[in-house]
Amino acid sequence: MATKPTPTKRASSVPQTALTQAMQASMKTFLVVAIAGTIVITLIGSYFIWALAQKNIETANKIKAQDIYMKLAEKKVKDLTDAETKLAEVKKAGSTGISDYELITERALPNSDDLGILLTMFQKLEADTLVKLDDISKQDVTAGAVASTTTPVATPTSSTALSFPLTFKATGSYDQIQKFLKKLEVSTRVFDFSTLKISGSNGVTSLDMSYKLYYLPKQTITDKQVPIGDYKEGQQ
Repeated sequence: MATKPTPTKRASSVPQTALTQAMQASMKTFLVVAIAGTIVITLIGSYFIWALAQKNIETANKIKAQDIYMKLAEKKVKDLTDAETKLAEVKKAGSTGISDYELITERALPNSDDLGILLTMFQKLEADTLVKLDDISKQDVTAGAVASTTTPVATPTSSTALSFPLTFKATGSYDQIQKFLKKLEVSTRVFDFSTLKISGSNGVTSLDMSYKLYYLPKQTITDKQVPIGDYKEGQQ
């Protein structure tokens, strides 16, 4: 019995007409434009995601810095409250009627090198001892003072006590001069002796003296900025 041959399928070819060619070209163009558009949209989306992430990081750092600032502010308020309590205790007058605060800040170590304060002090010494004081001068030119030729005084830059030179001439009897020197020695204001020249005639003694006096410059507060990444707890 004879077998029948298996029929084979033949692929039908699309006729390459002008219309089909135009459709294929349009499809290719569409695919290129779609792919390019997808890439552009992906890049733009990635950029906005990156920018949003950076903004979130910046906002987080600001919040963290604000929290640190608030903690430091709370600590400073507490320190100031404690300091005010201690200062109130120091300002209480003792048995002599003078507080330790006044002795330190207004007499021993004032926060000014103003010559006017010293002139007031010398006026009282003149009245108490009857010694005449002349030629009172310090390094810089101040109202009522004469400029001297000593080494310039350093500009206050820290809380360390600074000094300035003071020269003056005292004239009186031997007993008056002796009384004056004793009062100057026990004065609350520190007079650091430098030089002394003595002369006299007809019972009148003259002393040309130079001393070094001290004062505490006024405190200044400055902000200190620390990068968030370098900040450690307890750092100020």
